[in-house]
Amino acid sequence: MSEQQISLQKNILYNSIGNITYFFCQWLTTILVVRLSVGFSDAGVLSLAMSLTGSFVCIANYGLRNYQVSDLKPLYTDGVYVATRMITCLASLVICAVFVWANPYNEDQALCIIAYMFIRLAEAGVDVFHGIDQKAMRMDYIGISFGLRGVGTLVVFIASLYVLQNLFLSIVLMAVFSFFVVLCYDIPHTRRLADIRPQFDTRQIRKLLLLCFPMVMHSFLNSTLQAAPRYFLESLQSREMLGIYASVATPSMIIQMASSYIFSPLVGSFARSVENRDRADFAKLIRKCILAILCVTALAFIAAALLGNWGLTLLFGSQIGEYVWLLYPILLSAALAAGSWLWATVLIVVRDLKALVWGDVFGLATTIILSLLCIRPLGLIGTTIALIGGQIVQVVLSLLMSMHTFKRIFGQS
Repeated sequence: MSEQQISLQKNILYNSIGNITYFFCQWLTTILVVRLSVGFSDAGVLSLAMSLTGSFVCIANYGLRNYQVSDLKPLYTDGVYVATRMITCLASLVICAVFVWANPYNEDQALCIIAYMFIRLAEAGVDVFHGIDQKAMRMDYIGISFGLRGVGTLVVFIASLYVLQNLFLSIVLMAVFSFFVVLCYDIPHTRRLADIRPQFDTRQIRKLLLLCFPMVMHSFLNSTLQAAPRYFLESLQSREMLGIYASVATPSMIIQMASSYIFSPLVGSFARSVENRDRADFAKLIRKCILAILCVTALAFIAAALLGNWGLTLLFGSQIGEYVWLLYPILLSAALAAGSWLWATVLIVVRDLKALVWGDVFGLATTIILSLLCIRPLGLIGTTIALIGGQIVQVVLSLLMSMHTFKRIFGQS
Protein backbone atom coordinates (compact mmCIF):
# COMPACT_ATOMS: atom_id res chain seq x y z
CA MET A 1 0.00 0.00 0.00
CA SER A 2 3.01 2.34 -0.18
CA GLU A 3 5.06 3.98 -2.91
CA GLN A 4 8.57 5.42 -2.99
CA GLN A 5 8.89 8.80 -1.30
CA ILE A 6 10.14 11.89 -3.08
CA SER A 7 12.51 14.45 -1.55
CA LEU A 8 11.40 17.30 0.72
CA GLN A 9 12.46 19.80 -1.95
CA LYS A 10 10.29 18.10 -4.56
CA ASN A 11 7.40 17.93 -2.10
CA ILE A 12 7.66 21.68 -1.48
CA LEU A 13 7.96 22.39 -5.21
CA TYR A 14 4.96 20.31 -6.27
CA ASN A 15 2.82 21.57 -3.38
CA SER A 16 3.72 25.22 -3.95
CA ILE A 17 3.19 25.16 -7.72
CA GLY A 18 -0.10 23.28 -7.44
CA ASN A 19 -1.54 25.45 -4.69
CA ILE A 20 -0.40 28.71 -6.25
CA THR A 21 -1.95 27.60 -9.55
CA TYR A 22 -5.23 26.78 -7.80
CA PHE A 23 -5.50 30.05 -5.94
CA PHE A 24 -4.26 32.04 -8.93
CA CYS A 25 -7.16 30.53 -10.89
CA GLN A 26 -9.55 31.43 -8.07
CA TRP A 27 -8.15 34.95 -8.18
CA LEU A 28 -8.80 35.08 -11.92
CA THR A 29 -12.45 34.18 -11.32
CA THR A 30 -12.81 37.30 -9.14
CA ILE A 31 -11.39 39.35 -12.01
CA LEU A 32 -13.29 37.70 -14.83
CA VAL A 33 -16.63 37.94 -13.03
CA VAL A 34 -16.32 41.71 -13.47
CA ARG A 35 -15.37 41.44 -17.15
CA LEU A 36 -18.01 38.83 -18.03
CA SER A 37 -20.81 40.47 -16.03
CA VAL A 38 -22.20 43.99 -15.95
CA GLY A 39 -20.64 46.17 -13.25
CA PHE A 40 -19.47 45.07 -9.81
CA SER A 41 -22.71 43.50 -8.53
CA ASP A 42 -21.83 39.88 -9.43
CA ALA A 43 -18.32 40.49 -8.08
CA GLY A 44 -19.87 41.49 -4.78
CA VAL A 45 -22.01 38.35 -4.66
CA LEU A 46 -19.04 36.11 -5.51
CA SER A 47 -16.87 37.82 -2.90
CA LEU A 48 -19.60 37.41 -0.29
CA ALA A 49 -19.98 33.71 -1.14
CA MET A 50 -16.23 33.09 -1.01
CA SER A 51 -15.79 34.98 2.28
CA LEU A 52 -18.71 33.44 4.15
CA THR A 53 -18.08 29.87 3.01
CA GLY A 54 -14.44 30.35 4.02
CA SER A 55 -15.68 30.45 7.60
CA PHE A 56 -17.97 27.42 7.29
CA VAL A 57 -15.39 25.25 5.55
CA CYS A 58 -13.31 25.61 8.71
CA ILE A 59 -15.94 23.46 10.41
CA ALA A 60 -15.58 20.91 7.61
CA ASN A 61 -11.78 20.89 7.89
CA TYR A 62 -12.05 20.86 11.70
CA GLY A 63 -8.36 21.72 12.04
CA LEU A 64 -7.54 18.07 11.35
CA ARG A 65 -4.89 18.47 8.65
CA ASN A 66 -2.00 19.74 10.78
CA TYR A 67 -2.89 17.31 13.58
CA GLN A 68 -3.16 14.44 11.08
CA VAL A 69 0.25 15.18 9.54
CA SER A 70 1.93 15.62 12.92
CA ASP A 71 0.34 12.39 14.28
CA LEU A 72 3.57 10.44 13.85
CA LYS A 73 2.79 7.42 16.07
CA PRO A 74 -0.06 7.35 14.76
CA LEU A 75 -2.83 7.54 17.37
CA TYR A 76 -5.63 7.33 14.79
CA THR A 77 -5.93 5.34 11.56
CA ASP A 78 -6.40 6.92 8.14
CA GLY A 79 -9.90 5.46 8.01
CA VAL A 80 -10.87 7.28 11.21
CA TYR A 81 -9.62 10.58 9.78
CA VAL A 82 -11.63 9.98 6.59
CA ALA A 83 -14.82 9.11 8.50
CA THR A 84 -14.41 12.12 10.78
CA ARG A 85 -14.02 14.42 7.78
CA MET A 86 -17.22 13.07 6.23
CA ILE A 87 -19.12 13.92 9.43
CA THR A 88 -17.66 17.42 9.73
CA CYS A 89 -18.40 18.17 6.06
CA LEU A 90 -22.07 17.31 6.55
CA ALA A 91 -22.22 19.41 9.71
CA SER A 92 -20.67 22.44 7.98
CA LEU A 93 -23.20 22.26 5.12
CA VAL A 94 -26.12 22.21 7.57
CA ILE A 95 -24.73 25.15 9.58
CA CYS A 96 -24.10 27.15 6.40
CA ALA A 97 -27.66 26.55 5.21
CA VAL A 98 -29.08 27.66 8.57
CA PHE A 99 -26.94 30.83 8.51
CA VAL A 100 -28.11 31.72 4.99
CA TRP A 101 -31.74 31.10 5.96
CA ALA A 102 -31.38 33.29 9.08
CA ASN A 103 -29.95 36.27 7.17
CA PRO A 104 -31.92 38.59 4.86
CA TYR A 105 -30.14 37.59 1.66
CA ASN A 106 -32.04 37.71 -1.60
CA GLU A 107 -32.54 34.52 -3.61
CA ASP A 108 -29.55 35.21 -5.88
CA GLN A 109 -27.17 35.71 -2.96
CA ALA A 110 -28.48 32.71 -1.01
CA LEU A 111 -28.20 30.30 -3.95
CA CYS A 112 -24.68 31.44 -4.80
CA ILE A 113 -23.51 31.02 -1.19
CA ILE A 114 -24.90 27.49 -0.93
CA ALA A 115 -23.48 26.55 -4.36
CA TYR A 116 -20.04 27.86 -3.44
CA MET A 117 -20.22 25.87 -0.22
CA PHE A 118 -20.13 22.71 -2.33
CA ILE A 119 -16.85 23.87 -3.87
CA ARG A 120 -15.57 24.29 -0.32
CA LEU A 121 -16.79 20.79 0.57
CA ALA A 122 -14.76 19.37 -2.32
CA GLU A 123 -11.72 21.21 -0.92
CA ALA A 124 -12.38 19.86 2.58
CA GLY A 125 -13.05 16.34 1.35
CA VAL A 126 -9.83 16.10 -0.62
CA ASP A 127 -7.83 17.68 2.21
CA VAL A 128 -7.98 14.51 4.32
CA PHE A 129 -6.52 12.52 1.41
CA HIS A 130 -3.85 15.16 0.99
CA GLY A 131 -2.90 14.68 4.63
CA ILE A 132 -2.22 11.02 3.88
CA ASP A 133 -0.22 12.02 0.78
CA GLN A 134 1.84 14.48 2.82
CA LYS A 135 2.69 11.96 5.53
CA ALA A 136 3.80 9.56 2.79
CA MET A 137 6.00 12.33 1.26
CA ARG A 138 4.03 12.21 -1.99
CA MET A 139 2.90 15.81 -2.28
CA ASP A 140 3.26 15.58 -6.04
CA TYR A 141 -0.23 14.06 -5.90
CA ILE A 142 -1.41 17.15 -4.01
CA GLY A 143 0.16 19.60 -6.45
CA ILE A 144 -1.30 17.86 -9.50
CA SER A 145 -4.74 17.71 -7.86
CA PHE A 146 -4.74 21.43 -7.13
CA GLY A 147 -3.53 22.18 -10.65
CA LEU A 148 -6.27 20.09 -12.25
CA ARG A 149 -9.02 21.59 -10.12
CA GLY A 150 -7.71 25.13 -10.47
CA VAL A 151 -7.37 25.20 -14.25
CA GLY A 152 -10.46 23.07 -14.80
CA THR A 153 -12.80 25.13 -12.64
CA LEU A 154 -11.48 28.34 -14.22
CA VAL A 155 -12.24 27.06 -17.73
CA VAL A 156 -15.68 25.89 -16.61
CA PHE A 157 -16.38 29.26 -14.97
CA ILE A 158 -15.36 31.28 -18.03
CA ALA A 159 -17.30 29.14 -20.49
CA SER A 160 -20.46 28.84 -18.41
CA LEU A 161 -20.66 32.48 -17.34
CA TYR A 162 -20.01 33.66 -20.91
CA VAL A 163 -22.67 31.36 -22.38
CA LEU A 164 -25.27 31.29 -19.60
CA GLN A 165 -24.75 34.73 -18.01
CA ASN A 166 -25.79 33.17 -14.71
CA LEU A 167 -23.40 33.27 -11.75
CA PHE A 168 -25.27 30.60 -9.76
CA LEU A 169 -25.15 28.01 -12.55
CA SER A 170 -21.48 28.78 -13.18
CA ILE A 171 -20.65 28.10 -9.52
CA VAL A 172 -22.67 24.85 -9.61
CA LEU A 173 -20.69 23.61 -12.63
CA MET A 174 -17.42 24.51 -10.88
CA ALA A 175 -18.49 22.42 -7.89
CA VAL A 176 -19.37 19.45 -10.12
CA PHE A 177 -15.95 19.59 -11.78
CA SER A 178 -14.19 19.81 -8.40
CA PHE A 179 -15.85 16.62 -7.17
CA PHE A 180 -15.08 14.92 -10.49
CA VAL A 181 -11.33 15.49 -9.96
CA VAL A 182 -11.50 14.25 -6.35
CA LEU A 183 -13.27 11.06 -7.39
CA CYS A 184 -11.26 10.32 -10.51
CA TYR A 185 -7.77 11.46 -9.48
CA ASP A 186 -7.29 11.96 -5.74
CA ILE A 187 -9.04 8.91 -4.35
CA PRO A 188 -7.35 6.41 -6.73
CA HIS A 189 -3.88 7.88 -6.08
CA THR A 190 -4.22 8.10 -2.30
CA ARG A 191 -5.55 4.53 -2.26
CA ARG A 192 -2.09 3.45 -3.42
CA LEU A 193 -0.61 4.82 -0.18
CA ALA A 194 -3.06 3.68 2.49
CA ASP A 195 -6.36 2.05 3.28
CA ILE A 196 -8.71 5.03 2.98
CA ARG A 197 -11.98 3.20 3.61
CA PRO A 198 -13.87 5.21 6.27
CA GLN A 199 -13.90 3.62 9.72
CA PHE A 200 -16.88 4.83 11.71
CA ASP A 201 -15.45 3.95 15.12
CA THR A 202 -17.71 6.08 17.32
CA ARG A 203 -15.34 6.13 20.29
CA GLN A 204 -12.29 7.09 18.21
CA ILE A 205 -14.19 9.71 16.22
CA ARG A 206 -15.58 11.27 19.39
CA LYS A 207 -12.09 11.41 20.93
CA LEU A 208 -10.66 12.98 17.77
CA LEU A 209 -13.45 15.56 17.56
CA LEU A 210 -12.97 16.55 21.20
CA LEU A 211 -9.20 16.67 20.80
CA CYS A 212 -9.36 18.88 17.72
CA PHE A 213 -12.21 21.11 18.92
CA PRO A 214 -9.83 23.94 19.89
CA MET A 215 -8.33 23.73 16.39
CA VAL A 216 -11.69 24.02 14.66
CA MET A 217 -12.45 26.94 16.95
CA HIS A 218 -9.21 28.52 15.79
CA SER A 219 -9.96 27.88 12.12
CA PHE A 220 -13.51 29.23 12.42
CA LEU A 221 -12.55 32.28 14.46
CA ASN A 222 -9.55 33.11 12.27
CA SER A 223 -11.53 32.75 9.05
CA THR A 224 -14.38 34.80 10.51
CA LEU A 225 -11.86 37.47 11.51
CA GLN A 226 -10.78 37.68 7.85
CA ALA A 227 -14.37 37.68 6.54
CA ALA A 228 -16.07 39.94 9.12
CA PRO A 229 -14.97 43.30 7.65
CA ARG A 230 -16.34 42.29 4.22
CA TYR A 231 -19.59 41.12 5.81
CA PHE A 232 -20.01 44.51 7.51
CA LEU A 233 -18.95 46.38 4.36
CA GLU A 234 -21.73 44.69 2.39
CA SER A 235 -24.34 45.28 5.10
CA LEU A 236 -23.32 48.84 6.10
CA GLN A 237 -22.41 50.09 2.63
CA SER A 238 -23.50 48.08 -0.46
CA ARG A 239 -22.89 45.02 -2.62
CA GLU A 240 -21.15 47.24 -5.18
CA MET A 241 -18.70 48.62 -2.60
CA LEU A 242 -17.87 45.07 -1.56
CA GLY A 243 -17.31 44.21 -5.23
CA ILE A 244 -14.88 47.12 -5.59
CA TYR A 245 -13.03 46.18 -2.40
CA ALA A 246 -12.81 42.54 -3.44
CA SER A 247 -11.50 43.53 -6.87
CA VAL A 248 -8.71 45.70 -5.44
CA ALA A 249 -7.88 43.02 -2.86
CA THR A 250 -7.49 40.16 -5.33
CA PRO A 251 -3.68 40.52 -5.74
CA SER A 252 -3.25 40.17 -1.96
CA MET A 253 -4.21 36.49 -2.22
CA ILE A 254 -0.78 35.86 -3.72
CA ILE A 255 1.00 36.78 -0.46
CA GLN A 256 -1.18 34.56 1.70
CA MET A 257 -1.23 31.58 -0.60
CA ALA A 258 2.42 31.69 -1.68
CA SER A 259 3.66 32.09 1.89
CA SER A 260 1.44 29.47 3.49
CA TYR A 261 2.04 26.83 0.84
CA ILE A 262 5.78 27.32 0.93
CA PHE A 263 5.91 26.47 4.64
CA SER A 264 2.95 24.04 4.76
CA PRO A 265 5.13 21.02 3.81
CA LEU A 266 7.34 21.80 6.83
CA VAL A 267 4.67 20.80 9.38
CA GLY A 268 6.19 17.34 9.71
CA SER A 269 9.64 18.88 10.16
CA PHE A 270 8.31 21.14 12.94
CA ALA A 271 6.77 18.10 14.64
CA ARG A 272 10.04 16.14 14.50
CA SER A 273 12.06 19.04 15.92
CA VAL A 274 9.59 19.33 18.83
CA GLU A 275 9.66 15.57 19.41
CA ASN A 276 13.49 15.65 19.48
CA ARG A 277 13.59 18.85 21.59
CA ASP A 278 15.84 20.32 18.88
CA ARG A 279 15.70 24.04 19.61
CA ALA A 280 18.20 24.99 16.89
CA ASP A 281 16.34 23.13 14.14
CA PHE A 282 12.99 24.55 15.29
CA ALA A 283 14.35 28.11 15.25
CA LYS A 284 15.88 27.52 11.81
CA LEU A 285 12.52 26.43 10.42
CA ILE A 286 10.82 29.51 11.89
CA ARG A 287 13.41 31.79 10.31
CA LYS A 288 12.97 30.13 6.92
CA CYS A 289 9.21 30.61 7.03
CA ILE A 290 9.42 34.25 8.14
CA LEU A 291 11.97 34.95 5.41
CA ALA A 292 9.63 33.41 2.84
CA ILE A 293 6.76 35.65 3.98
CA LEU A 294 8.97 38.76 3.92
CA CYS A 295 10.33 37.98 0.45
CA VAL A 296 6.88 37.37 -1.04
CA THR A 297 5.54 40.52 0.64
CA ALA A 298 8.43 42.65 -0.64
CA LEU A 299 7.92 41.37 -4.17
CA ALA A 300 4.20 42.11 -3.91
CA PHE A 301 4.81 45.72 -2.80
CA ILE A 302 7.32 46.25 -5.61
CA ALA A 303 4.87 44.81 -8.13
CA ALA A 304 2.09 47.01 -6.74
CA ALA A 305 4.24 50.14 -7.06
CA LEU A 306 5.29 49.34 -10.62
CA LEU A 307 2.19 47.69 -12.02
CA GLY A 308 -0.67 48.22 -9.55
CA ASN A 309 -2.43 51.14 -11.21
CA TRP A 310 -1.90 49.84 -14.74
CA GLY A 311 -2.81 46.25 -13.85
CA LEU A 312 -5.99 46.95 -11.88
CA THR A 313 -7.21 49.44 -14.50
CA LEU A 314 -6.51 46.92 -17.26
CA LEU A 315 -8.34 44.15 -15.39
CA PHE A 316 -11.33 46.04 -13.99
CA GLY A 317 -11.64 49.20 -16.06
CA SER A 318 -10.98 52.88 -15.46
CA GLN A 319 -13.56 53.16 -12.64
CA ILE A 320 -11.24 51.19 -10.34
CA GLY A 321 -8.46 53.77 -10.72
CA GLU A 322 -9.54 55.96 -7.80
CA TYR A 323 -9.27 53.00 -5.42
CA VAL A 324 -5.80 51.70 -6.38
CA TRP A 325 -4.16 53.33 -3.33
CA LEU A 326 -6.13 50.87 -1.16
CA LEU A 327 -3.94 48.05 -2.47
CA TYR A 328 -1.03 48.92 -0.15
CA PRO A 329 -2.80 48.58 3.23
CA ILE A 330 -4.52 45.46 1.88
CA LEU A 331 -1.12 43.93 1.05
CA LEU A 332 0.03 44.70 4.60
CA SER A 333 -3.05 42.91 5.91
CA ALA A 334 -2.27 39.92 3.68
CA ALA A 335 1.26 39.72 5.09
CA LEU A 336 -0.13 39.77 8.63
CA ALA A 337 -2.56 37.00 7.68
CA ALA A 338 0.31 34.86 6.37
CA GLY A 339 2.23 35.47 9.59
CA SER A 340 -0.76 34.50 11.71
CA TRP A 341 -1.17 31.26 9.71
CA LEU A 342 2.48 30.42 10.31
CA TRP A 343 2.23 31.08 14.04
CA ALA A 344 -1.02 29.11 14.28
CA THR A 345 0.69 26.14 12.62
CA VAL A 346 3.53 26.32 15.14
CA LEU A 347 1.14 26.49 18.10
CA ILE A 348 -0.80 23.48 16.81
CA VAL A 349 2.42 21.48 16.50
CA VAL A 350 3.45 22.31 20.09
CA ARG A 351 -0.19 21.77 21.15
CA ASP A 352 -0.58 25.19 22.80
CA LEU A 353 -4.20 25.51 21.70
CA LYS A 354 -5.18 27.78 24.59
CA ALA A 355 -2.93 30.59 23.37
CA LEU A 356 -4.14 30.00 19.83
CA VAL A 357 -7.85 30.29 20.60
CA TRP A 358 -7.58 33.24 22.99
CA GLY A 359 -5.60 35.16 20.38
CA ASP A 360 -8.39 34.45 17.87
CA VAL A 361 -11.16 35.45 20.28
CA PHE A 362 -9.67 38.84 21.13
CA GLY A 363 -8.56 39.41 17.53
CA LEU A 364 -12.08 38.77 16.22
CA ALA A 365 -13.63 40.96 18.92
CA THR A 366 -11.27 43.78 17.95
CA THR A 367 -12.13 43.36 14.26
CA ILE A 368 -15.90 43.49 14.92
CA ILE A 369 -15.60 46.58 17.13
CA LEU A 370 -13.40 48.39 14.61
CA SER A 371 -15.73 47.36 11.75
CA LEU A 372 -18.72 48.90 13.51
CA LEU A 373 -16.74 52.04 14.34
CA CYS A 374 -14.86 52.56 11.07
CA ILE A 375 -16.70 51.13 8.07
CA ARG A 376 -19.76 53.38 8.01
CA PRO A 377 -17.80 56.68 8.24
CA LEU A 378 -14.60 55.60 6.44
CA GLY A 379 -15.86 53.05 3.91
CA LEU A 380 -13.21 50.94 2.19
CA ILE A 381 -10.20 52.06 4.23
CA GLY A 382 -12.23 51.48 7.40
CA THR A 383 -12.64 47.85 6.29
CA THR A 384 -8.87 47.39 6.09
CA ILE A 385 -8.25 49.22 9.36
CA ALA A 386 -10.63 46.83 11.12
CA LEU A 387 -8.87 43.82 9.65
CA ILE A 388 -5.34 44.97 10.43
CA GLY A 389 -6.26 45.94 14.00
CA GLY A 390 -7.73 42.51 14.68
CA GLN A 391 -4.76 40.70 13.14
CA ILE A 392 -2.25 42.60 15.27
CA VAL A 393 -4.13 41.81 18.48
CA GLN A 394 -4.47 38.16 17.42
CA VAL A 395 -0.77 37.56 16.74
CA VAL A 396 0.67 39.59 19.62
CA LEU A 397 -1.60 38.08 22.28
CA SER A 398 -1.05 34.47 21.16
CA LEU A 399 2.70 35.09 20.96
CA LEU A 400 2.86 36.42 24.53
CA MET A 401 0.66 33.63 25.91
CA SER A 402 2.74 30.88 24.29
CA MET A 403 6.16 31.87 25.66
CA HIS A 404 5.89 29.50 28.62
CA THR A 405 5.18 26.57 26.29
CA PHE A 406 8.41 27.08 24.34
CA LYS A 407 10.39 27.46 27.57
CA ARG A 408 8.94 24.16 28.79
CA ILE A 409 9.76 22.34 25.53
CA PHE A 410 13.15 23.81 24.67
CA GLY A 411 14.39 25.15 28.01
CA GLN A 412 15.18 28.67 29.18
CA SER A 413 18.30 29.35 27.11
